[in-house]
Amino acid sequence: MAGPGLADRIGVRRDEARNRLAEAMRDHREQIGYGRITRTTKLIDLAAELLLELSNDDAYTEGNIEDYRREVYVSRDRRANRATIKIENSVGNLQVWQATSGEIDRHLKRLVALGLRRKAKQHKIILRAMMQIAVRHGALETNPVDGVGAFVRRRNPARGQGTRPHRAAAVPSPGTGVGTR
Repeated sequence: MAGPGLADRIGVRRDEARNRLAEAMRDHREQIGYGRITRTTKLIDLAAELLLELSNDDAYTEGNIEDYRREVYVSRDRRANRATIKIENSVGNLQVWQATSGEIDRHLKRLVALGLRRKAKQHKIILRAMMQIAVRHGALETNPVDGVGAFVRRRNPARGQGTRPHRAAAVPSPGTGVGTR
């Protein structure tokens, strides 16, 4: 340790030192009880764990992590709309064992019914990753998001020739006397 609350590790290469530091931080968290995920862990705590994992993963940029954070937490800005649906204020207070496939499916279908299809897809991605952490820690046997129904495609009518009125029908036929002198 490099002082109270600080840790440092060295290695031959940069990534080796980073891995050693990550292991030391994980061991330290486990010693004082942080990050223990059980059936009674709230989903908002699981979301915090997901964001921590993403920030330690080089594959995710700061922008990606910020996008996830914006979908998880309600903004504390006084100008923000408090009624905005986020994971924190919708399913965040559920415990892991309460987040069944049916509960998650109802949440996502409610978003789609409100016309928030894109938000529903984002929530599904985030909830899948969150619940996968619970599966990895042994709090659940299977990921409940796997049991959620797929988003059905919207059936918009084709916008081809078959749906527009024909121009030929709008022009009077020759010899009817309409439009002639």
